[in-house]
Amino acid sequence: MADRLYFYRRLARASRASDIDDVRDEMEDRFGSLPHEASNLVGVASARLSAHQCALTKLNLSRTKVSAVLTEGASRDLLLSLAHDIQSTLTSLDYTFDVVSLRRGELTFSVAPDKDTQTDGFQIVQDLFDSIRSSPNFHDWFSVTDAIA
Repeated sequence: MADRLYFYRRLARASRASDIDDVRDEMEDRFGSLPHEASNLVGVASARLSAHQCALTKLNLSRTKVSAVLTEGASRDLLLSLAHDIQSTLTSLDYTFDVVSLRRGELTFSVAPDKDTQTDGFQIVQDLFDSIRSSPNFHDWFSVTDAIA
């Protein structure tokens, strides 16, 4: 039980991807190949860190779909531009990007694979974060979220 809490704490406190990699490596060194549940725990910690770095306020993950909310406070035009950039990137990767709502400086959207593929939720999240970071509007939007924080 103490080992489990130790690793939970380290994953919760991770502030860099390398911190999470270090925890995964230590778990594998101590216990061997990670079972599916432990790999999912590391994946969730990684997704949480990336969501924070991309200033997402909410992230819901299922096996085949991701829904998310971009931080409140940005202008409608900036959020629409960012949504367009994300959609363009994800569409080229065979994903469907749907805007669920846009109100009060908050953009809610969902992402799912176009086809019946073996893409899991963690891969969808990684592709989403990569598309956000590659947006030409990301730095403008991120400076708005820094000012809010």
